[in-house]
Amino acid sequence: MIGARPAILGAGYFLAHTPSLVRYGSKPTRELARDPSLGATFASHLRSYAEAAAYPPNRAFLGALDPDALHEIPRPWYRITTGPQRWGPLGEVMPEPEFLGMLKALDEFDLLWLEESFAASAAQALAAHPLVTEADRARIVGRPTSTIEAQLARPDKSLPIYVESKLALKLGTGQELGPGEVEGYLPRGIRKPGVREKPGAERAIDMIVAKVTGKPWQTELPLELPELVTPAAPVANLKGARLALVTTGGLVPRGNPDRLVRGNSKTWHHYSLEGLDALSAQDWECVHRGFNTSIVAQNPNYILPLNLVRDLQAQGAFAELFPWFLSTSGVGTAVVDAKRIGAEMARELKAAEVDAALLVAT
Repeated sequence: MIGARPAILGAGYFLAHTPSLVRYGSKPTRELARDPSLGATFASHLRSYAEAAAYPPNRAFLGALDPDALHEIPRPWYRITTGPQRWGPLGEVMPEPEFLGMLKALDEFDLLWLEESFAASAAQALAAHPLVTEADRARIVGRPTSTIEAQLARPDKSLPIYVESKLALKLGTGQELGPGEVEGYLPRGIRKPGVREKPGAERAIDMIVAKVTGKPWQTELPLELPELVTPAAPVANLKGARLALVTTGGLVPRGNPDRLVRGNSKTWHHYSLEGLDALSAQDWECVHRGFNTSIVAQNPNYILPLNLVRDLQAQGAFAELFPWFLSTSGVGTAVVDAKRIGAEMARELKAAEVDAALLVAT
């Protein structure tokens, strides 16, 4: 557009797991050229994607772990292989096939050549990425293997990139995937029947012995522990407090003028309570998809009890009601979005000198 100006609307942190590029670092290039026999040792020290995504400093960098919590995690941290997370509140750690696909999508000078099936699988994997468009994926075009091999045979120092994991190839050709720790992707919690070398009782004993003796071990049933949130301190003087109402029940003015979604919400809105002693079904509706809303349709005060709060205010239970209530749809909301929405709501309430907020469960 003529006269349009670019603007930065958001920012985030980004990590990419690219073990195939490590060999082209300054020191590896020198050392491998001097002693090619180091190649096997070098490759054995590369971490899988699941290991990189579980590495505590990486999780702290992306906001999924409080940096102070690192003091409580036994070292060496690279032995921590449970709880891998691709996304954190501040960004992501991207798998190598997708990263190479992104490079190709941005490759204006055709510097990166990808094999056809690899390019197709990278584009397919990026379909789920929230920041990648169809136009981006359309630019991820590969070349025949013979063309790439002919280019590498030329004396102009083209560098080959061999993705050690064959995950992209398997995805592109429809082959069945093995376990995440073998293929290098984030485990999906899918359990399949199979035969192990040892029965479960022996494996359990081996894990206990390894744990108590300080040796590396990995559970077969990892548990995702929820983040612990410290409860807010009680309001010291409720009778003198300014109270606000907050709901995750999807309560909106009738007609839903702001188009609040029924679930998986990424937005929130505030609506005026000025001059209202109760909510009427003629003026308000519930768009939440996570529960039967028929009762709320008759009486919206069930999810935002303005009538009862006004009675408590008249009795002197608190001093003042904030003249706006904050609303979103809580069902199916990603933790990252929920934390952001909560922080934004808190900033608005603090700026308005609100002392306490009443959040009614739905």
